[in-house]
Amino acid sequence: MRGAPSGSRHILSEAGTKGFCGDIVQMCLNMLMKKYCVVLDGNLQENYTCTFRNANNAVWWQYSYTVGATISLRYPKGGSAKGTIKMKGNIEGNATRFSIYTDVNEQDEFRENSKGRVHAEGICVYAPPAVPFVSSQADRKTGFGAAARAMFTPACFNIPVDVDYDVDAKTMKFETNDALIDFLPTVKFTYFYWGIAAGIPLVTIVDLRINKVGQTLGKAFSMYSTFPVIKDASNNISVKGDADAKVGNGPPDEHDIKFNFSAKGN
Repeated sequence: MRGAPSGSRHILSEAGTKGFCGDIVQMCLNMLMKKYCVVLDGNLQENYTCTFRNANNAVWWQYSYTVGATISLRYPKGGSAKGTIKMKGNIEGNATRFSIYTDVNEQDEFRENSKGRVHAEGICVYAPPAVPFVSSQADRKTGFGAAARAMFTPACFNIPVDVDYDVDAKTMKFETNDALIDFLPTVKFTYFYWGIAAGIPLVTIVDLRINKVGQTLGKAFSMYSTFPVIKDASNNISVKGDADAKVGNGPPDEHDIKFNFSAKGN
């Protein structure tokens, strides 16, 4: 059996180097974090659906995605036993599934321009890449490195968060910041459309862009931001929550953003 082409070997070698470096850096960071900070680690999942309707309330475009992520929160040890503790963190993950439905014949602008004389057909010629697992969760064991993960999972993201831990109220309030990385330009749907008008065939290719995780998850956290904190017998704290944020009720568009997460200290 022939080996991989030289270009492939180069990419694999580069990925291996980045994975090794990522492993070493992550190991050192984890050691420092655990020595000087209280660290909470956990997982997060988001399910997002975007729906576009026409003036008659018929759906002409709907897409959805599911993402999984790790969530990590930290604050210096020796923090106040009461009042508010400022925490920093990151939500890092990738899309695990995409789906889409579209019928351009139901779109208001197309209906107005075609006057019913043109019926368009379309086929998806490119769908955004997704992987069936959460690379940042797998990275807890593999140390693959963030740069290498981004190379092989274009639908990835890393969102910094600020958290106010109210020790007295036993709550954490989350605020997301601008993403460090979020869904590369290849994360889109591309459709090939064709139809016949006055005996003339018409064809076009259209890119259908989708909302990034920083936009959708950030909006959901702005609507549902405060979650209860639990402290166990060993004084380890944990936080978890879930929400179903609905934005708009169509037409023209509506967004359903569900998420759940949990994180605990060790």
